[in-house]
Amino acid sequence: MPNVGRPSPGCKTCRDRRIRCDQKRPSCSQCVRAGKECHGYRDLVSLMFKNESHVVAKKAERRYEELAKSKEPATPSRRGEPAKIRSMQRMYPVRIPPKAEVVVQPTPNVEARAQGYFLANYAGTADFPQGGQFDWIPQLLSRPDVEGTLRESFRALSLAVFSNAVKSPAVMRKARIAYVSALEETNRALSSHETAIKDSTVVSVVLLGMYEGAIYTDKSSIARWSKHVSGAYTLFMLRGKSQFETELGRQIFLQSYGVALFFTLELGTSIPSGGFLELGKKFMISMLNTMHAVVKLNQDKSHDPVEIINKARRLNQELDEIKALLPVAWHPKRVRLTARSNHYCGNLYTLCLHPVITQMWNYTRFLGIQIHEIIRMNLGRVYEEHPPLRFDAASLKLCIQHEEDMLRANVAAIIAAVPQTTGMVQSPTSFAVDLTSEEDEAVIRDPGTFINSVVSPRLMQLIQPLYAVAFDSDLRRRAKKGLEGSDIRLKYCAVSEDEYSPGGSPKKFFHLEDDITVAMGGKLRRPECTCGANEKGLACKHIYWVGDQIISTSPDDMVKTPLHLSPDGSKIEDVKPAEILDSKGLANIANDLKWVYRDDDLPEDDDDLRETVIDMFSCFEPQDALPGEFRYPESPLTSERSKKYQELTDLFTQYASRDPSLYLQMRKIIDTDFESRVFFEKIDKRIALTFDALDEYIAKGPKTLSEGPPRFDVSSCAEKLTSLVRAIDDFYHRQADVEDVAARSAAALVTILDRVTDRNVNAYEGIQWSGMEALSDPVQSNLYVALIGAQPDEDHQFVLDTLGSLPQEDVYRNHWTVLQDIEHKLTEAHAPAYYMTSFRNIVYESRKRPGSAVREREPKRAMQ
Repeated sequence: MPNVGRPSPGCKTCRDRRIRCDQKRPSCSQCVRAGKECHGYRDLVSLMFKNESHVVAKKAERRYEELAKSKEPATPSRRGEPAKIRSMQRMYPVRIPPKAEVVVQPTPNVEARAQGYFLANYAGTADFPQGGQFDWIPQLLSRPDVEGTLRESFRALSLAVFSNAVKSPAVMRKARIAYVSALEETNRALSSHETAIKDSTVVSVVLLGMYEGAIYTDKSSIARWSKHVSGAYTLFMLRGKSQFETELGRQIFLQSYGVALFFTLELGTSIPSGGFLELGKKFMISMLNTMHAVVKLNQDKSHDPVEIINKARRLNQELDEIKALLPVAWHPKRVRLTARSNHYCGNLYTLCLHPVITQMWNYTRFLGIQIHEIIRMNLGRVYEEHPPLRFDAASLKLCIQHEEDMLRANVAAIIAAVPQTTGMVQSPTSFAVDLTSEEDEAVIRDPGTFINSVVSPRLMQLIQPLYAVAFDSDLRRRAKKGLEGSDIRLKYCAVSEDEYSPGGSPKKFFHLEDDITVAMGGKLRRPECTCGANEKGLACKHIYWVGDQIISTSPDDMVKTPLHLSPDGSKIEDVKPAEILDSKGLANIANDLKWVYRDDDLPEDDDDLRETVIDMFSCFEPQDALPGEFRYPESPLTSERSKKYQELTDLFTQYASRDPSLYLQMRKIIDTDFESRVFFEKIDKRIALTFDALDEYIAKGPKTLSEGPPRFDVSSCAEKLTSLVRAIDDFYHRQADVEDVAARSAAALVTILDRVTDRNVNAYEGIQWSGMEALSDPVQSNLYVALIGAQPDEDHQFVLDTLGSLPQEDVYRNHWTVLQDIEHKLTEAHAPAYYMTSFRNIVYESRKRPGSAVREREPKRAMQ
């Protein structure tokens, strides 16, 4: 489980004994009193683990950057080329499954259907001049000598796409096996310059990237996809100008380069040097030129903001010219809805003749968002940095408002294209349809209603534009609606224990599934999330989700609609979730939302968790075993019910280790007070049973049958009572902070001591069940002598060792009369002097000191 607890500062011996250590130097009091060696204390700073995964990732990124920055090779035999290819190979680590899986081949029928499905839906020639998206793939596959790299990559992708279409896990397993084989083939192809620059190799890299998109499971899929994109960059540089000598090479370059540019725009990375623009200048369409310029301008932070604004406006003019190149028949048709839909939040959508045309328009909208965001951001810089005399503040505000309106317009246009792609509305059937008029449609259908099962709707084309607009403030209502049905789940929430200060506010932590943690409040200027998506200060979906949940607990009139979010997630409208946390309290908010609230430390590690769970579950052990007995069952006669119960406890521990919220929920049910009450109920029963068993033995002798009540001789009775005192001592020092545990411990210990001092007699004198004479050794026949009178060791004083560690007012409170009676009996029995001295120190000396001094006599030991 994650190490969310704090490391124990105690010595090793106390940690092993699971008791609180007072950390005295050179040796703690607990080790000195127990006669054990104290091994000193750990350096807590050295115990704090450091996550180095980002360092490894940075090293890999530097390798890719070095490879990308290398110059175009003059000849295939350029010096240093093998090193670049070896670096390239590192981008595709091969995960080899067991041999039994590798040799399994998909049935030809499934492969043929999968490949046919992909070619029909993704690689066919479209019914308009633009052409299909991957119409050059059949050309490569039709060659007589298809390389293994292309064959395996295409097999993996087609099986993955087909498995999604038919919802078949079996086909997906075949796709994963083919993917591993494709990675092996790719690494072999990258081992030499001759094979690395082939068309089949670069196409294989593109297909592997598509595979990651088709099987997307989590954010690691995006990371692997980005590596494939970086690999495509490198291969384009290695291929040089020769790739533009064939029509096929030009098609591959133009399509893949566009995808790569969108990747750099979204992640804010730089375009690798090496002459991309120079290599493809004569072959690139205006759209790619503009995209390239936007990427460069987006990274320009050094120039005057006015200069950047002017450049961005020129790029916006170029974008308008590109839009003007598109035929009128390709322009989107606007359709207004007359009825609200449960599947779509807008009241207007658009239609195009073909999904590829929609994709082209989304390219322009995405670029428009980037350009207008650059202008808006730099207008803000002008407003903040330049004196009011140079620029009119009111005019600047109007300009900023205009750019925000343009951003919203582009976002709305992208969203409006979704219904057609997802099959909620019917697509036009011919070019003859007049797409310039605006019509009304009564309703939007369920997603998938108008999707042709034979022709692909190209849903993957929505991922890039929707991802680009996901954090726009105007989409907050739609994002909120999506979040209500999302798979984000909170495990538990907690307040930091390290930031309490007078008048200060501690940080709050929200632990989500997938080991993601959102931090909010305290000294943080804005919320933070460990998912990595908000590294640039922009809030991720987890931050918005947590903020939205917190806001939902406020009165309805506190938050206006529609909701507007700050980019970093610190505000929703004018309300700060962190302020609601401070004013209302995390515990109350958690109660409103039915969240699991951690108000105490989690167990430190798996071993500590197991010990704690055993203590909790021992409350219901079928044979009423104490925690120590349940933890280490000594009897081979343990019942089947008890064995099954131990297995159930182990199973729960495994799940609680993976999900701490499960432990916290169980701790709410079996709280420490309940655990304490059950424990001392068992102790009271054990005390009575032990003395009854001694009386049964004295009256009837040893047991001859397994049935009937237990019978203990004096020696066995002494051992049982010593074990009970030890169990009380262990429980108290693990639960010292629990209310009334000290008082309950004192009551049980005083009862044991009182009943033992009553037994200062020869237990076997006058027995009738045996002809043997009474034992002459009082240690074997006198319970008091066995436990107190004959004990030579001052360091092990029956009952008093544990009684002396308790807060003394809990000892004499409610037991003063009994303690005086015990003292009288000890005096009459001529108890050892050291025992009498210890007893009187505990009972009388504590009454002379104030309560605070009594409690400071010995620190409590917490569960380690």
